[in-house]
Amino acid sequence: MADQSSHLEPTEGPNEQNVSNDTGQDNFASASDPFEGESPEFKGLLEKAMELETEIQAAIAASKATSAKQTEIRQPLMEIMKIIFHQQVMIGHLMGRLSTEFKERTPSYAQMVTAPVISSSKKRDRSRSRARKLHNVMVYPKTEGVTSDQTRKKIQSKILPSNINVKINSVKNIGKGGIIINAPSSDDIDKLIMEFQQIDEIRDGFQAFKPKLKDPSIIIFNVTEDLSN
Repeated sequence: MADQSSHLEPTEGPNEQNVSNDTGQDNFASASDPFEGESPEFKGLLEKAMELETEIQAAIAASKATSAKQTEIRQPLMEIMKIIFHQQVMIGHLMGRLSTEFKERTPSYAQMVTAPVISSSKKRDRSRSRARKLHNVMVYPKTEGVTSDQTRKKIQSKILPSNINVKINSVKNIGKGGIIINAPSSDDIDKLIMEFQQIDEIRDGFQAFKPKLKDPSIIIFNVTEDLSN
């Protein structure tokens, strides 16, 4: 005769469910649906897990194992099912939290309608203003045949920006063996140039200066050259 044992419930409680002597299945007909309110994906996974458990319980009941042995085999199976249900609960909570955060971050139709519209011209002005805030210093060797990499290594070996409280965004190679150093502020550039002047090897071997901004050129087509005022 098969052993009477309790089947794992989605939530733990003091009441035990009777197990069939033949299969060891729970009587879920009188209980509420444990998958109620879950998404189809979760529901499908849990139903599959329940089906597999039912098959295992049936195999245990049909085996020639003693009652004590069947109980011993069912014990780890119940622990596995408990883990599966706990994981499902945790995933459900995480999915609900992500859904809530997504809804909070996504602007509603009313918010989108009332939000101020930024014209494309203003966007271009902002991008141009950001470009103007870039500050550079160009460094060229006074001797021909010096490469940009050599210039870079020489400057970096003599100056440590952190020692003079200077921030550097980037250093790029340019023509004629030169480099261009980009910094976030004009004060950083001024400090660099002053430091260049105080180091003999840099002052004697290189020239450093701020690049001059060129006036924009305007080309007008279909206008005669000798147009008078």
